[in-house]
Parts: sequence; structure tokens; C-alpha cells
Amino acid sequence: MRNEQKKIAEILELLDKKIELQTKKIEALKLFKKGLLNSFFQNKQPNVTIENCISYGKAGGTPSSKNKDYYDGNIPFLSISDMTSQKKYILKTEKSISQQGIKNSSAWIVPKNSIILSMYASYGLIAINKIELATSQAMFSMIVNSKNNIEYIYYYLEFLYNNNYYYRLVSIGTQANLNADKVKKIKIYLPDVNSQNKISKILKLCDERIDYENKAEFELRKFKQGLMQNMFV
Repeated sequence: MRNEQKKIAEILELLDKKIELQTKKIEALKLFKKGLLNSFFQNKQPNVTIENCISYGKAGGTPSSKNKDYYDGNIPFLSISDMTSQKKYILKTEKSISQQGIKNSSAWIVPKNSIILSMYASYGLIAINKIELATSQAMFSMIVNSKNNIEYIYYYLEFLYNNNYYYRLVSIGTQANLNADKVKKIKIYLPDVNSQNKISKILKLCDERIDYENKAEFELRKFKQGLMQNMFV
């Protein structure tokens, strides 16, 4: 019995070490990506504003919660929790609203492949929506000009977030917020489109590797959990 317990303990210890190494690998990749962002964007003189890079930009709106007909429709409704859980690409939302909700609020249908930036509380979070959706007034959505690379602009805004740029823009009241006018006036460094494509391609490959390693860590943890259930149940 003791030998069996010892073997189980050894297996779990090996798994823990493997998970620990995987976690360190992911953290190293994230640091590497931050270094890449800094190398591409730091000390580059901003030459355009966000307003110059988009064909349309607008904050969203929230339908009145008192009217149930405004909710549980067929229009995905983005929340901050959706952004924090899905990170770069938004593929789904927890909540939805109806066409009536759109008509009776300042919410609007944001076309897919737009950039969304949070302005309230958790300000500066960014995402690219891969589905049509609507957002609350806490988010500013931007349709990027076709002549610019949306991934490049996403990464530049991520660089600003990593370097606490948005703290300079917030308005302090009941809570710290950005606003649409300030977002439009953010200055960024925008090179020619070929350079945009090259930079975004490198950073996207880095993101894909991080995603791959995150999935590997998840599978290790899942395997350990299943092993423990089989051993002790």
C-alpha cells in the first residue's frame, strides 16, 4: 500500500514540475513579446492620431434593463468580462440584446474586424471582434481604414497599455474614465503598410505561440485533475 502511495506521489510531483515549467515558459514568452513591442514602437515619433486611422468610431450604449424586450435577442452584447476572458479576439459574448434594444439606445452594430477599446474602470483593454456585436457606452469601437493593418494598430494600442499610457488620459470623477474624444486624439506611430504588415506578422506569430503553450498548460492541468479523480474516487 505504501509503495502504491509513493508511486502516486511521484507521478503527481512530476506533473507539478511539468506544469511549473510550462507556466515559466509562458511567462518568458509574454516577456519576450513585451520586448518586441518595445523594440518596434518605443522611441518612435507618433505621426498620426487614431482619428486619422479609422473610417468611423463611436461609443456604444446600454438599453434600459427595465424593459425585458431589449434583452436576450440575437445581437451579441459585449461586456468587460468578455474582453478579459477572451483577450485579443472576441468570438462570443455572455449577453445579447434585441433589435428593439438597439433602436431604443445609443448602442450600434459594430461590424466584425473592428477594434474595441474599454474606457470605463478597466480602461485601455483592447480586442478585435470576429463577430458583429454591440457594446455598452463603456467601450469605444473603431472601424479601421482599409488602407491600414488592423493588427498593427491593435498591437500599438497594446504597447500603450503595457506602458501605462492611458493613465495620463483618464478623467478623475466617481471613477477613472477615458472618453471618445480623448481616444480619437491618441497619437500613434504609423509607418507604411508594408512595415505594418511585417511588424504585425511577427507579433501575431508570437501570440499564436503563447496561445499554443497556454493550451498545453491547460491540458496538463486537466490531465492531473483526471488522474487525481481516478486515484482517489
